Amino acid sequence: MGTLYTAPVSVSSSQTVKAIAYKAGMTASTVASASYTIVSGVSTPTLFPSAGSYTSTQTVRMSTATAGAAIRYTTDGSTPSATVGTLYSGPFAVSATTTVKAMAYAAGMADSGVATALYSIVAPPVITSVTPTAGVGGTLVTIAGSGLGAARGSGGVWLGSVNGLVVSWSDKQVVANVATGSVTGVARVQQNGSWSNAVTFTVAGGTVTLVPNVMNLEVGQTQVIQARGTNGQAVTGLSWSSSNTGVVSLSASDPPALTAVAAGRVTITATSASAGGASADVTVVSGAPPLETVLWSNPVSASQIIPAVPSQTGVADVFAVSGSTVHAITSEGITAWTVDLGETNPWVLADFRGGLVAVRDRTITSFDGRTGQAVSAYSIPNRADTGLLSVAVHTDGTIFAHLNTRGTSRSYSTFVGIDPVTGGQKFSVELPNPRAATQIIVAGDGYAYMGYAYPDSSGTSGHLKVVRVDSGGRYSLIDVWDWQGPTYDPFPFYGEGAITNADDGILLSWQWPSGQETFIRHLTRVSSSGASDAAGPEIAGQEQAPITPMLQMEDGTLVGVAWVGTSGRRMRSWCRTWWRLMRVGVCGGAWRGRSRTLRWRVEA
Repeated sequence: MGTLYTAPVSVSSSQTVKAIAYKAGMTASTVASASYTIVSGVSTPTLFPSAGSYTSTQTVRMSTATAGAAIRYTTDGSTPSATVGTLYSGPFAVSATTTVKAMAYAAGMADSGVATALYSIVAPPVITSVTPTAGVGGTLVTIAGSGLGAARGSGGVWLGSVNGLVVSWSDKQVVANVATGSVTGVARVQQNGSWSNAVTFTVAGGTVTLVPNVMNLEVGQTQVIQARGTNGQAVTGLSWSSSNTGVVSLSASDPPALTAVAAGRVTITATSASAGGASADVTVVSGAPPLETVLWSNPVSASQIIPAVPSQTGVADVFAVSGSTVHAITSEGITAWTVDLGETNPWVLADFRGGLVAVRDRTITSFDGRTGQAVSAYSIPNRADTGLLSVAVHTDGTIFAHLNTRGTSRSYSTFVGIDPVTGGQKFSVELPNPRAATQIIVAGDGYAYMGYAYPDSSGTSGHLKVVRVDSGGRYSLIDVWDWQGPTYDPFPFYGEGAITNADDGILLSWQWPSGQETFIRHLTRVSSSGASDAAGPEIAGQEQAPITPMLQMEDGTLVGVAWVGTSGRRMRSWCRTWWRLMRVGVCGGAWRGRSRTLRWRVEA
């Protein structure tokens, strides 16, 4: 009985094997017995992304096919085990060249094998300046930066629409000539297979620029492009071409739509006899581009970027301010429209209709979100003693403005509401002339709030209040603090900021001097039910200003900024830089400290 043994037996599952030996004319042996327990192994972890060379920080994720198994990993080259290594709890970043090893384990099962992945992080070259940023064929161009490579090797320089002619090369500076026949495009450096950031480079003789002028696409993706003249207007009637239609093809429309066909890099060129030419640099990858990849670059040189409010009556996703011009830019990098406000670095706010509100030349102007055309303008009273302190926009479009009048007979301020369609004044609330005021803030409850402090006529007492106004002009004045006694120089209240408190009014951060250079910090809740004061946060070395709340997290925690610095007198004169609050400029004060970000919780 049993199977005749002729060769080694494979045991693949837990079982007991019994055997006897026998021979004719002899007594059979006793029974030998052995139990074999086969422990199944845990599946070896899978690491994503796969090992390879990358130009930016990679987020590493791990998984195992064995349910309930835990993973441990190392990043120092050592071998992980069930007791060695970091317990994997979620994705982690690899910012430098690192070997990651991982294994998985579970109770009652054999440990998995070790998965290994080498992530080589090679930082791409970085351009910090290009001099000059315009030229013709033969122009000598100096590119400064870092990581350009101590020697050229396989590196190269792109100037305009073709490779430049390299003259000299070092890790921090490359010098090259613009090649004959190049047209407007970008300046870039390639080293170790990676391209640097791009800087717009203009070739003289052309009057157009392509927008965007740098794009990184996925295979199968489509992208719009446009040509814009020196006046900022769209230009059509150009001859468009792709240096490799097998990588990026162009539609027959004017301007064309780009389609990413296969991985590679191409130059898109648009030319005409009258406008000259311009180019755009396009890279196509299979799959999602690496983290931190620039998806597109609009060549406008912006000093401010203001997010637009999504609206069916607007086309922009951001407003970019360059000099006196505002560019309405879409999520695809296209410039939808431009408007010249006539002032360098104008005061611009996004409204809730997709357009913007601009303060210029004693007027508050509303601009249409689709076309950029001026819709209405409110004129600030043309008096030398009247100035604009702050502006905010309600979700229904109403524009709030705080005006201050310092007359010879009396001084006062007014809180006005402006109709964005007609430019007419909807209402006006007269207030005492403030010695300090916060910016107007439209809170989550739909009301505009503004804190202001002013002395009584005697100068020996005063009040801190908050005005709460809706877009129809209904308002209330909420008492926050009253003081008695002589007024300190410059003034006992420094208003530093307000932030919306979810959907229930605002939080007002302020302080009260308890001595020449010591203060009591306050954080006051202000809403329809009044004001509720509490001690404000303070950190060691905090300067003569309360903490400015900048952001409220979902759990109610606040993130803010405090000024910290050296001990002793922090200002060269009493006058604070009130631009953050009232936009009236710098009047002699100077901080010597530094800012510090902190986070704190507001207790109910």
